[in-house]
Amino acid sequence: MTKPQGAGAVVAVVGASGTMGAAVCRELARRGARLLLVGRSLSRLRAAELPEAPTVLADVTDAACGDRIIEGAATHYGRLDGLVNAAYLMSADPLRQLPDEVLEEVFLVNAIGPLFLVKRILPVLPRPGGLIVSLTVGMPEPAAPEQAGYAAAAAGLRAAIGALAAAVRDEGIQVLDVEAPPVGCPPMGPPMGPPMTPENLAQQIADAIEQDRQRLRPADFRRA
Repeated sequence: MTKPQGAGAVVAVVGASGTMGAAVCRELARRGARLLLVGRSLSRLRAAELPEAPTVLADVTDAACGDRIIEGAATHYGRLDGLVNAAYLMSADPLRQLPDEVLEEVFLVNAIGPLFLVKRILPVLPRPGGLIVSLTVGMPEPAAPEQAGYAAAAAGLRAAIGALAAAVRDEGIQVLDVEAPPVGCPPMGPPMGPPMTPENLAQQIADAIEQDRQRLRPADFRRA
């Protein structure tokens, strides 16, 4: 992993048991990063196929998730260089039929929780050399009716992450906002191009980290 802090960077990946999160974990490990796998289920975290990587059980919707990550990184590695948030939750009903509690959970997982997380993690990252990657799933425009809740939450998160990137750039912290093509989930609205494998997506995210990029949008991805 070619970052200012060099090979061996310590990176926490939240949502490491998901399709995209697990692929990103494997690719970063292949490039020399030392990982901290974060999720709600130990058995599901093993799906990342990185048995040597330590784990932290935490929920992104809990404001203390970031504190647990910092403690886990300090225990296992003595430091934390970067954070990748790949946790997300899709809604499955049009807005008029979406229960209030489900809409609230969609915003907690996809917007409020990630901002809690970044707020906690940001102060401990090295300057220069810190890394934050925010991974959301791209939606066609207009989004499919059943994805209104997710599309709104993800758009809000991207706006906040863009503002953060501008605020910390001079501190030497890279903030990469990734809006990825859908991978491993049912089609949502009009097609966004040929299918992309999780491995291809993860490779291109890792390339963007090494190139010190700030944004990746669906049109930026090369499809295999």
